[in-house]
Amino acid sequence: MLAEIFLPNTINFELNAVTVDEAEIRLDVSSIQFKAACPVCGHQSDRIHSHYARTLADLPCAELSVRVILRVRRFFCDNAQCICKIFTERMPDFVAPWARRTVRLANKQRQLGLALGGDPGRRLADVLMLPVSGDTLLRLVINETH
Repeated sequence: MLAEIFLPNTINFELNAVTVDEAEIRLDVSSIQFKAACPVCGHQSDRIHSHYARTLADLPCAELSVRVILRVRRFFCDNAQCICKIFTERMPDFVAPWARRTVRLANKQRQLGLALGGDPGRRLADVLMLPVSGDTLLRLVINETH
């Protein structure tokens, strides 16, 4: 049941553990997709190279911050013409490549930046438990419009 609340249905995730303390909910999650597409050539691969963990901030829940420890896989690209030999699986509905926050958290922060701007948005974000700098709010707004 917790997986349905915290994780999108569009990606195959496995919720390994949930830890709750006085300040935070921590979700340990693994991707269980069978295949992944190379971001360069689009070739589907099922040959796993390795794993690594990403730490992501997510929307708060019950006045607790939420941290997601997401275990993702690197795959081999078997397309001989592709310049990319190893790639990491993508989950665009949940997290952007290299991002440290979930898509839904970034969307809320972007909305604050659009409505209030940098520093006023930062102050409201702190109250709403969506901590972010004013500069990052503005960067989220600018990057969305390009």
